[in-house]
Amino acid sequence: MENTINYPEFIERYLDGEMSPEEKTWFEKEMEDNPELEDEIQLRKEVNEAIMEEDVIQLRMQLDGIHRKRQAEKIRAVKPARTTRRVLLAASSVAVLTVFILLGGRYWWGNVASEKIFNRYYEPYEMPVYREAGTAADLLFLKAMETYQNREFDRAIELFEEVLAQDVSRMDANLMSGISKIETERYGDAATNFRRIIDHRDNMFLDQAEWYLALSYLMTDETEKATALFEQIAGEEGTYRKEARKILRKIR
Repeated sequence: MENTINYPEFIERYLDGEMSPEEKTWFEKEMEDNPELEDEIQLRKEVNEAIMEEDVIQLRMQLDGIHRKRQAEKIRAVKPARTTRRVLLAASSVAVLTVFILLGGRYWWGNVASEKIFNRYYEPYEMPVYREAGTAADLLFLKAMETYQNREFDRAIELFEEVLAQDVSRMDANLMSGISKIETERYGDAATNFRRIIDHRDNMFLDQAEWYLALSYLMTDETEKATALFEQIAGEEGTYRKEARKILRKIR
């Protein structure tokens, strides 16, 4: 006897972008052949958009875990069939709808949601100090990095900006100045540094600049700009593609 396909697990992996290309092709074919599966995925997307509070996220995980455990006990060693798949999807929907009931409706996109997303995904960039101290700007940059690593962010900003005053083409100083400004909650000022890197184009920090600029937009309530930039990042083969896709499921 064959085991029943565990659709809830595949649904979560599909929505989280964790499937291999082969799995994704297979699963999307399953969706075409199974309208109930397609409906279930749409429902999950809507739930993911609504769930922002940490305690509710934990509750959803617990409910899904309970559901999967009970369902595994019920369907072990059952041959897959459309009727069985229908039962699986219906049971999964019950768990999801329970979350809707407990939520009491959708959470609106706003300052609280933006801050939670930012706090979840923001990590300061670890800059490799690869330059030899050959010029005055190089020496100043090394001093700025030491100050940054000591978490003296205000002073680090001053030093990074001094580097830029000597050599405006230093994109590494632009990036670290921007991140230092994020650390001091000067998100609008940070965005200026990141846009400068993006406008320059010919440098190795484009991925980081786009990512941190999008996060900065979240914190300055420029949600349309943030969404557009996350969409751009999600469509590129860059460092933050997976994270951008997860954020988009929460803010669209």
